[in-house]
Amino acid sequence: MQRPGTGGEGGAAVERAGRGRSRRQWAWDSLAIAAGMATIGPLELYVAALGGTDAPSFAEWLLLPWVPFGVAVGALLLRGLDRWPGVVAGSLGYFVLAGAARPQIVFGIAADTLAALAICVLLRAWRFNPAIERWRDPLLLWAAAAVGALGDVCIHAVGLLASAWFDPTHLYPTYAHVALGASGHVTLSLPLLQVAARWWLNWLAGVALVLPCLYALSAGRRHLEVRLPELPALLFVMLGWMFAMFAPLPWAGRLSLALVGLLLVAWSAIRFGAGLTAFMTLVMAFTTSVSYMFGRGPLHARPADALADAWAFIIMIAALGQVIIALLAERDAAARRQAASEERYRSLFESNPQPLWVQDPTSLRILMANEAAIRHYGYAREEFTALHATDLEAQPRPGAARDAGPASVAGVREHLHRTRDGALISVELQSHPIEFDGRDALLVFSYDVTDRNRLRSAFIGATDRAARQLGQELHDGLGQDLVGLSMIIRAQEAKAVRGVAPDAAFLGRIDGIAQRAVRACRNIAHGLSALVETQGDLGSALRRLPDRFASEGMPRLSVEIEDQAERAIADAARDHAYRICQEAITNAAKHARARRIDVRLAVTDARAVLTVRDYGVGLPADGARGAGLGLSSMQHRAAAIGAHLTVTSRRDGGTEVRVEFPEGPAACEGGRGSAEDRGAAAGTEVPISGLTPRSG
Repeated sequence: MQRPGTGGEGGAAVERAGRGRSRRQWAWDSLAIAAGMATIGPLELYVAALGGTDAPSFAEWLLLPWVPFGVAVGALLLRGLDRWPGVVAGSLGYFVLAGAARPQIVFGIAADTLAALAICVLLRAWRFNPAIERWRDPLLLWAAAAVGALGDVCIHAVGLLASAWFDPTHLYPTYAHVALGASGHVTLSLPLLQVAARWWLNWLAGVALVLPCLYALSAGRRHLEVRLPELPALLFVMLGWMFAMFAPLPWAGRLSLALVGLLLVAWSAIRFGAGLTAFMTLVMAFTTSVSYMFGRGPLHARPADALADAWAFIIMIAALGQVIIALLAERDAAARRQAASEERYRSLFESNPQPLWVQDPTSLRILMANEAAIRHYGYAREEFTALHATDLEAQPRPGAARDAGPASVAGVREHLHRTRDGALISVELQSHPIEFDGRDALLVFSYDVTDRNRLRSAFIGATDRAARQLGQELHDGLGQDLVGLSMIIRAQEAKAVRGVAPDAAFLGRIDGIAQRAVRACRNIAHGLSALVETQGDLGSALRRLPDRFASEGMPRLSVEIEDQAERAIADAARDHAYRICQEAITNAAKHARARRIDVRLAVTDARAVLTVRDYGVGLPADGARGAGLGLSSMQHRAAAIGAHLTVTSRRDGGTEVRVEFPEGPAACEGGRGSAEDRGAAAGTEVPISGLTPRSG
């Protein structure tokens, strides 16, 4: 069963309501376009007629940015090309009210509609942004307006010539003057070309001036930056400029007024944005037009070059305002992108788990630090950023300031640092030059190598102890047996020289000494490699563990091998796997008081998993992290072979150590290299579940 308004009749009703709103919006937009064009067109022609002629459309001093054409283009571009009926109705309205002839009405409506549509198509094809946020947007606007206005002029001229061709007797005198030659025949005369050029400029200026204003109205406050303290001053200067345009100033005053007008446009564009600048430019253009057509201001005498000066000024202020707005918008966009980029880098800096800070290369003062550095060294952020790099040194060295400077960028130096609570940590510092707040700085990476150094020292100590033990075993065991064997053989050699044959007791003594030497060699070899006796077979070596750990006080040890693949663990990884298992058993027997330990190795073609599970006291419940050598040794061995190590506490008591080798038919082939080189990042993980594993 469908709910109301979701599918079925409800969905159809919502769709019908949406179509109804769309149709009402279309009708309202078309009506507004028609009303605006039909009102503004006759009003402009009426103002032009006040300049002193009955036919302002053909006046030589015509200076009239045609707003209706700009309204048509702006409405179609911003509201949709399907609003063209409004353009047709608006063109019909102002042509009828202006008293145009019937042929001119038909051609005029077609010219305005087709030219407006052509301009919109060009602007959309060229991806024009009406907000004028790129440097090329003003160029695209003026280019499209020029092309469309040229088409409008051509259609109007064809209509005028066609009217003169079909019915020359009913032409208005003004039309006949530009369409007919001295002989009374239709001709492409110079006056017609001059009129066409003037109207081309009118339509061009109308589109370039009106379209930004319409976009500002549609965008609302998003396109208008209000600065109340400056706005009254700007408007006051603007009113003064408009008054001066009608004042009886000398001809030379036009240069001063032009300069002030350009400064006003620049001021508005820089401080108030595109919206106010678009309206100011339109007002200044019409002020110039009206003052010129009425013969007022510096252009009152209408000299021959006054029209060119007026058009140059109008085009200059319109283009200047749009170019400044576009350049400022690109600058602001670049600043926003840079701010976003800086925010991303700052976020990466703060979220980096590695301690990082930025310091001055000269004074070594710490300028900024990330959360990892604050947490690792134990300082508050304000305290840490008030320190110098040398304040972290537990043992300041002579020349430390020089070492921490740019000369150390290429290398990594180890330092002994002291945290806020007095703990000593060994760190490797690596620095890189960066720019921070407009000045040179160093980005310092701090790598805590305390555990690595401790493990390295333990490894070196264990190696030394193993070497001493091996030497002791060779000297006290195998060496003594070989010495005894040599002495017995020499004694028998002396008897043989005298002709005495060896007896059975002598041969038995030699055999006993040889057997002891063989056992000594096996023990030594097992200490060097745990899999020597089994020729590298990990399963066989694990099966012998119960015998090796069979002694009084040791827990019961069981081993289960599930081997379904001929070769799933590489040779280089097997010895490490055995040592991890041996370490886990030792830890469980030593610390967990385990009753039983289960060892299980499951090998398939896809993966291999080694599990050591004990039934002891489990992990400590206080959550303190252990730092024993046993866990570190297992971690580094797992990292060295690329395995995944987990140590968890079991719900039924005890601890489980799980080693999962990489997937593949020959897992762990790539696990070469020492744990120090590969590090824990090679795939080793020890989730403790809030508890801490024991280690020996």
